[in-house]
Amino acid sequence: MVQTIERSQVGMGEAAVEAEIQTGVGLPKDLKVVLGFCALGRDSAEVADILSIDQETVKEKEAELQVFFGAPNMAAAVHRAIKARELRVEPEQGRRHINKSQSMVLGFIASGLDNREIGEKFGGKNPNTVRRNVTKPLIKNLGARNRTHAVLLGHKFGYLS
Repeated sequence: MVQTIERSQVGMGEAAVEAEIQTGVGLPKDLKVVLGFCALGRDSAEVADILSIDQETVKEKEAELQVFFGAPNMAAAVHRAIKARELRVEPEQGRRHINKSQSMVLGFIASGLDNREIGEKFGGKNPNTVRRNVTKPLIKNLGARNRTHAVLLGHKFGYLS
């Protein structure tokens, strides 16, 4: 059984679901909804506003999701949810172009690395250099809102599997 998170189910206005996200039945509904919005690049304040709950509750749900998936951050939790088929994304035909280093960085982000750790993978580059020259352009090229959304789009466009 699959549950689709739709605008009508959560009473959201302008923040329409930008990609069809379906979640499996292993997670409680409240966690499914938070996972879906985080995957779409919504931060905890936006999710709190959309769901009319306090931001601290959203952060608690994000922490629960990270524990559930054994992930260090929400980008890795989304990647692991997709791999575990708790979060399914329909592939899209047209790919957005990202270069080889951006593709590698996308994999590092999906595995939960931060910019400091990614910089170490590139021979000790400064985290600000990684953010400015690789992470931000990657997010822009994918059309993502943030790192977590980039992971979702990386799966959608076939860069992650």
